[in-house]
Amino acid sequence: MSLLDDKLNLGINGKFFNGLATVYTENSTFGLRTSADDYTVTVDGSFDLRTSGLNTLGDSLEYNRFLPFSAEGNRGFGVDLGFTYSPVEKFTLEASATNLGSINWKQDTEGYKLNNQDIAYSGFDLDQFLSAPDSAESTIEQFADSITDLFIPEENSDNFSTKMNRNIFLAGTINFSKKSKATVFFNSRNSFGETFNSLGGIYSKNFGRTLQLRGGLQIFNMKDMLIPVGFMINVGPVQLGLHTDNVASVIQRKKAKYVSGMFSIGLRFGKDERVKITD
Repeated sequence: MSLLDDKLNLGINGKFFNGLATVYTENSTFGLRTSADDYTVTVDGSFDLRTSGLNTLGDSLEYNRFLPFSAEGNRGFGVDLGFTYSPVEKFTLEASATNLGSINWKQDTEGYKLNNQDIAYSGFDLDQFLSAPDSAESTIEQFADSITDLFIPEENSDNFSTKMNRNIFLAGTINFSKKSKATVFFNSRNSFGETFNSLGGIYSKNFGRTLQLRGGLQIFNMKDMLIPVGFMINVGPVQLGLHTDNVASVIQRKKAKYVSGMFSIGLRFGKDERVKITD
């Protein structure tokens, strides 16, 4: 939808999700602590693990199980939101939030939950061990049994839901000419419960109608410096692209903390508008 004489464009996209199988951990914490005063050892732990579709998936690996809408009961909805705003011809502000939604898991669900528990072990008296080793060994065995009991979770078949990996993107672009532009962006991406925030800038330049080169600087997770580079080649209706978020990972793979790459092939359709000059 366009507003303000086509300077503002709004977009919304609805999504329907159908899940096949998942393994989801709500929380997982385990600890082993030693007291500095009396050297008492304390073991504690808790977790909440949910699964869906694993038994069904293991029973049958036929191709039709992987077809769209083949999973029964595991459904959800989501939405993508975005806008672009160009107050002047050479500047564009854009923002988007994608994959806002969740899947409700109801089929073949299994849960394993361990509530917060802890056990302390203060050791045994050396004199007691020397004079009555059977009693000391019994104390050690009781501590070992207590640790074993600590890791026996409660089982359930409750339904649960998982959020999709949402992605938030903000950017401002300055068009220096029809062939070159610079973009400053902020990206917040959620991946399996972890959030990664990035800030950076990209400069791109077109060389004729065939080649586009781009490169820049990015601070990944607000601490690691990355150097993204890429290119795009147009050969007739075919468009080929290669991009990496960190060119250093290609040069020094053993020292790289973050590696990412993308290769794309696209087909373009439409009439190429060219002005034909005749005498």
